[in-house]
Amino acid sequence: MLRRPVVESSDLAEANQHITHDDLLKVEDVGKKSFKEFVDTRLKDKTTRFHKPLTKTKLKTVGSVSKSTQIKSVKNVVKIKAERNIFGQLLVLSQEYQIDIEKVLKYPLSPVPWSLSSPGGLPLKINKATLLHKLENKFNVFESQDFSRQPYTAYIIDGNVLLHCLSSGPDTFKDFAKQAFRSLPQTTSVHFVTDTYKPHSKKSCECLRSGASTAKSYILQGSATKVPKNFKEFLSNDGNKKVLISFLHAEGQVVHMPIF
Repeated sequence: MLRRPVVESSDLAEANQHITHDDLLKVEDVGKKSFKEFVDTRLKDKTTRFHKPLTKTKLKTVGSVSKSTQIKSVKNVVKIKAERNIFGQLLVLSQEYQIDIEKVLKYPLSPVPWSLSSPGGLPLKINKATLLHKLENKFNVFESQDFSRQPYTAYIIDGNVLLHCLSSGPDTFKDFAKQAFRSLPQTTSVHFVTDTYKPHSKKSCECLRSGASTAKSYILQGSATKVPKNFKEFLSNDGNKKVLISFLHAEGQVVHMPIF
């Protein structure tokens, strides 16, 4: 049983590194210490020039997380800014109510944890391979064993990887389908697995945030349709991939390829 189904990766940890509760709790002490050092070294002892620039304390505050993130749309650049006023509201409420600020700052100052959501409110992708590695550790797999000779061997093919590997060569989509089918293992059971593309999924939100999905939609009228010259750009559009996968499914039924 997995204890942490959502594992913190380098991409997700970045949002939590902007601010720590220790910096907020010691900001007053650091300010008093800097003030005393300024008076002693520049006014009393005069060991430091009065107009010498002050050294920044570099403490993380609530304002540190209010940074703008730019995403590219079709024509414009959209700025998304995280606004967090919860800490200020807590300080005001703590004057009338018994609120343990030190305990409160142990939790994210946001409606949802920053490991699950971006400052713009979009859900973040997680590392799906982490769950697969957990499952692999529960089984003993002999890599040197030749499974192709086993009578009941089933192959699971990552369809998205295969589509990107076949990004050049075929002239029409019919030729593309033939090349894809020839690339599959010659066995009785092959599972051609691809991603699903839902409009409000984490993956679609991540593509929207990074501005990756900028390719135009392509109309695949039939097997004689020409394959686009820039096939990688064609695959960057989720709608194009859905159409291509449906086409491969139809072609597989025609040539009796039980792969879906």
